[in-house]
Amino acid sequence: MIKPILGLFAALLALTACATGPDNPAQAYDSAPGTTAPVISDSDRAFLTALGARPGLAEFVVASPYGALSTGQNLAAEFDQLIATGMSPAQAFPRMVDDFTHGDGVHSDGMTPDQAADLIRISISAYKPQYTAAVS
Repeated sequence: MIKPILGLFAALLALTACATGPDNPAQAYDSAPGTTAPVISDSDRAFLTALGARPGLAEFVVASPYGALSTGQNLAAEFDQLIATGMSPAQAFPRMVDDFTHGDGVHSDGMTPDQAADLIRISISAYKPQYTAAVS
């Protein structure tokens, strides 16, 4: 009984810290309390910083830095999977934008296609830099 209550308390503290934390997305991620220090890579920092500089995407990062990182990493992995199936980066990128904004089970939280394209582009640049030129 105590462990679930402690878990709920820790989650509440994490949400409170994110909601009232710093405006810098990378600092917001670092400020969330936890039982162990989060491991954040240079790619993660670059991703959060780039998102924080984009209109309409900064709120996404400050509201949930952990969620933003997870989304960015998943988008980059999905892009890599499409490339592995034989799609070119030029084909995979617009497909991902369309899937993100219009379906495939992902809720886009009301992002415009341009915001979704920016999010995917930033994800690819941070986590799959070899494809950056192909999606710019």
